[in-house]
Amino acid sequence: MIFREDSFDSVTRNRRGRLYSVLPSRPTPWWVSPPGVQPFTEQRQMQLYGFDSNLVGSMSVHVNQTLLALGTRDAHSLWRIVACERIVSGEDLLTLRARTSFGTLPDLDESKVPAAQLAKIKETLEKLAEAAYRSGPESIVDLARGAAQWCRATWQADQKGDPALLNVDLGHWPKRLQEQDLNLLAGIAGAIARLHSRAKPNEQHNINPAQSLRMTRSLL
Repeated sequence: MIFREDSFDSVTRNRRGRLYSVLPSRPTPWWVSPPGVQPFTEQRQMQLYGFDSNLVGSMSVHVNQTLLALGTRDAHSLWRIVACERIVSGEDLLTLRARTSFGTLPDLDESKVPAAQLAKIKETLEKLAEAAYRSGPESIVDLARGAAQWCRATWQADQKGDPALLNVDLGHWPKRLQEQDLNLLAGIAGAIARLHSRAKPNEQHNINPAQSLRMTRSLL
């Protein structure tokens, strides 16, 4: 099959287009006209590889159920079918959502995520990926902090067998992780917590009160 793209939005990571399946007999005789010639005049028969959307079948049953691989076997990307609508030509117009974040986030290894928390983890990372190209730095840092907190809490709760750890805020984790000799994770958690607080006006004032005062006067 081939996918004919109608539109692509790199911010939302959505593609819209239609699927066509190759005709059973290849090549197929077609009557064609040169470019700019009126239909049914100066036609000639050519052997071409034809594709037909009617051979694909209804795609509505695949919404949120099927992944579509675009590209070749050794170079492809995976897309989820999120919507299907029948247009005036009788074809199914598909809306696809990229399964990856185009390098914004590392790919999620779903086999290492507890099944009970997998849906929440995917939802949290999806929100962060969507904000990466459309939101300001403060919003991105805020969502990144939330994603880091939930990923860390999910992992620790599964390791310790203690669901109560899901409720512990990220700011309390550096000390906990240091006590477990997980110094690298403790440093990462502390850095994220510090970056998150830097977006707050009161923290900016504490770091550089003179600059904060100048900014306030310029706004007034």
